[in-house]
Order: sequence, then C-alpha cells, then structure tokens
Amino acid sequence: MGIRDRVAALLAEMPREPQYATQGATLFVDLERRETQSAYAPLAVARALLGGRGANMYYLYRLLDESKTPLDAEVPLIFGSGPLTGLVPSAARGNCTSWSPDSGVLMDCNAGDYFPSFLRMNGFDHIVLYGRAPSWSLIVIREGRVAFEDAGAYVGMDNIDLRDAIARDLGGVWRRNMSMVSITRAGENLVLTSGIMGGPKAIYARGGPGAKMGSLQLKAIVTLSPTRELPSAQPYKPYNRHIAQKLLGTSVVKNALSVVGTPFLYKPSRILGAMGTKNNQETTWTDALDAQHIDQYRPGMEGCFRCPVNCRPLNDLKTGESDRYGTGDGPEYVTLGKFGPNLGIDSVEAVIRLNNICNDLGLDTASMGSALAWAFELYQRGIITSADTGGLALTWGDALLVEQLLFMTSGREGLGTCSPTAPARWNGATIRSKR
Repeated sequence: MGIRDRVAALLAEMPREPQYATQGATLFVDLERRETQSAYAPLAVARALLGGRGANMYYLYRLLDESKTPLDAEVPLIFGSGPLTGLVPSAARGNCTSWSPDSGVLMDCNAGDYFPSFLRMNGFDHIVLYGRAPSWSLIVIREGRVAFEDAGAYVGMDNIDLRDAIARDLGGVWRRNMSMVSITRAGENLVLTSGIMGGPKAIYARGGPGAKMGSLQLKAIVTLSPTRELPSAQPYKPYNRHIAQKLLGTSVVKNALSVVGTPFLYKPSRILGAMGTKNNQETTWTDALDAQHIDQYRPGMEGCFRCPVNCRPLNDLKTGESDRYGTGDGPEYVTLGKFGPNLGIDSVEAVIRLNNICNDLGLDTASMGSALAWAFELYQRGIITSADTGGLALTWGDALLVEQLLFMTSGREGLGTCSPTAPARWNGATIRSKR
C-alpha cells in the first residue's frame, strides 16, 4: 500500500469537525501533486495521546511503510503542536517526527520560538508532509489558507539570509505576524547533522530532520496571520497570569534561566565530573566556560511565544557590524558542552562564534559536535591520518579548524562529505574504529 492509500484510509476514519473546543485540524500535504486535505484527530487519540508528539506518533504509526528508507518520499515528515500550545504561558513548543535518516530509527525532535503557536493560530495542530515536490517549493499558510510557491530563488540560502529574504518578499514581520520552519544548504545537501530551523536559533535537531525535509524538496513552511487570541481559550485566560507568576517564582527560573539561560548548568556539570571532554575521554574541563564568563557578551534575553521565562541568551562579541557571526542567539548548555570541552576548546568567544555559525548553517550542535569529536579522536589515535582528511590536522582545541569543518560539512565538501546511505566514509575509505 502506497502513502496515498494509507493517507486515504486514515482520513476515512477522521472527523471533519473539531472534537474539543481548542482543537485544530491536521493538514495532509502531498508535495508531489501540490494537493492538501484536512481533518481532525479522533477524540480517542486526543484522550490517549493528547497531541503534539503523541499525535505525531499516531500518524507516523499509521502511515509508515517500514520497507522504505528514511529519505524515501513516501515516509512522511510530521509537524505537531500540543493542545495547550499558544494558549498558556510557556506552552510554545512543537515536535517534528519521522523516521531518522541519521540513525535509521525513530526521529522526534522538539523546538519552540513562534512556529508551533502561529501554526495553531492558522487553524492547524499538525502538518503531515509526503511526496517529493517536483521542484524546490515553499508552503505559505495565510489566515489558514494554504498555497504552494516556487522556492528557487531561496535555494542555497542559509538561515540569516533566508529569514531576511522571506520577510522582504512576503511582507511579514517575525514574531508579530509571521513564523517559519526552514532548511539551509545543509538540509538541501542531505547532511545528516542538519536540522530544521524554527527561528534565529530554535532548531528541530536530532536525527537529521533537515535532510528529511531536503529529500522532499521543501525549503520552508511560512505562516502569515495577525497574532490573535483563540476564542476557545478565553475561559482559561484569567489563569494565565497565575501560571506565569508560578513559573517566574521558582528558584531555577528566577535565579538562573531568566538571567543567564541554560549555560548555568555548565559549572555544576564540571564540578561533578560529568563534563564530556575530548569525545568523553575525560570528565571535566576548564572553569573559563562557566556562565559568568559569558556575561560580558550577553546584551539581553529573549524567549518563545508568550513565554515569561525568556531563557534564550542573546550574544554580541563586539566585533563590529561587518562580522556576520559576531552577534546571534545562544549558546545553550548543550552547545557550550559540545563545542567547548568535547572539542577541547577553552575560549568563550570561540564557542559563541561557533554557535552562531551553526545557527546560520542549520546544524544540530549536539550531533555536529559529537561527529567532530569522534573524528578528532580517530585522528588522535592514528585510525585516520592526514591522507584521509585532505591534509587537515584534527587537533583538539583548534577552533578555526572546527569552523572550517562546519562549512565543509554544510556543503558536503572534502572531509565533510559523508554519504547519507552508507557507512561513514572520507575520501572513499570506510572508517572503522579500533577501540
């Protein structure tokens, strides 16, 4: 049974009207035929699995043909928001679900910013994508109406340039009436560490979702509609202030997350000896990356849609407007760990810059940092040599080399050329660990 037959069978069981007051529809998008259908998740699914990740898993279970490979166009890519997303403070996140092209098993990743909430404001809780578009495409959802547009002009753009171009061409304003999920060159090139960007920093990361979206030739999904209150949420609105006050009154939010963000976790991890260092060969690292050393480069904090916590640190390296990566969002704790101790880097400035580059290139910092550290240890142990790396010496702590490798990976060039369907290979030689 093909994907269209599976979708038809599923739709036949789905109601055509909402099953509860705040429910949005599920949008099924056939990218190859540029056709859409919509219906509502059955009440039994909502009661058992709520929504968001749970409903995403239900749709994947119903639609997945396990005889296909993850990058096959008949394997769906599913975005989903939860039943409270956009309605109550801090409920601003959504999930992206499929079969992982990176691991070959389940892919489910989570991100916040504005897309999950704005998707619901356009009347949709879930989007199920399948079929390979005949050319690079853009989906634009305006006031709940879905349109397909040519994305040829945006091919090759990374996150910074794409966000500028989309805002200019569609006439929207980020965070006011427009949101987007999109891929960069890395996703277009099916890089297995590529994610789907949901904002300047927000990213659906683990499992290679960028490669999956790239395999469908879908560059972005954009929502355009004025920010509004959902009528069905009005009875609950008086409780939102109470919820926000509760959140802001907790010690970890008041003294850490709202002040410095997740990097506050670095110091306790270091003290406890739980810091993965040099591909986990060691367990602690320098105090030079403790959160207080980022203070001078943090001009403020941002947050997701209607979230009072504002746990996302902004950064400014004060290198001038000509430096493309001198300002940005982050880093989060995971990025600090993966691009600091994990790669033997002890400079806060270097980690912030690498964070900003990953945000632009659409690379998952956890997967990318781990892959690089693995390569560095292979080189350290002589399992691979400069003959395999194109003459590059993979030396712990070399931030400039790491920066170069990020761009090589995004473009699938040289050492960064790994096949999405084969064992890890560099210059034609299969890499096997001697550990």
